[in-house]
Amino acid sequence: MFYVSAGFQAPIDPLSGMSADLVLVDKWLGELKSHLESKTWMAETEILNPTWASLLAESRNFLSQKADAAQVKLYSLNFREERHWSFSWDTTQTLLQARFSYAHYLESLPLDGKFELLKINFIWKHDSKNGINQDDYRHEGFKLLKSASQKTSEDFFKEVDSWVGKRLPSQSFLEQVKIEFLTSGHSLILP
Repeated sequence: MFYVSAGFQAPIDPLSGMSADLVLVDKWLGELKSHLESKTWMAETEILNPTWASLLAESRNFLSQKADAAQVKLYSLNFREERHWSFSWDTTQTLLQARFSYAHYLESLPLDGKFELLKINFIWKHDSKNGINQDDYRHEGFKLLKSASQKTSEDFFKEVDSWVGKRLPSQSFLEQVKIEFLTSGHSLILP
């Protein structure tokens, strides 16, 4: 099961104060749900990238047609699964690019001895020409965390910061890391 969200752009209507008619957008999302459910989505191999790319393309085309008719532009599209991963697209990317996001949980015991539960959300920039399977991003996150998990809190954050914005040896590109401190209720976004 996925939660779908879409962003639209248009000039702001001075009477309503909105750029898009939200009732109309809700209708489009309902129609998109019915449209996608009427199709069979099947991966021919264990590599699911073509399936996710097809799902994004089909959704993008469907919503773009609806938006164009209403003089609104589709800006972004996000599919979030219940188990803490998602894939998305926005207009800053080409049609062959997407973002995959995976959340990992880690217990931290800083030098001051206060326990902290961390939710670490890796946001990977994906380009289909690199040939990386979306499942590889989850494993890549596990590998990165394993290498840094025994460090002190300060060294851990320095290590995480060193991964962001760089192409890693696996050819993956880590665009951003969001760290939520679930025990204390604050968060940190790198970069």
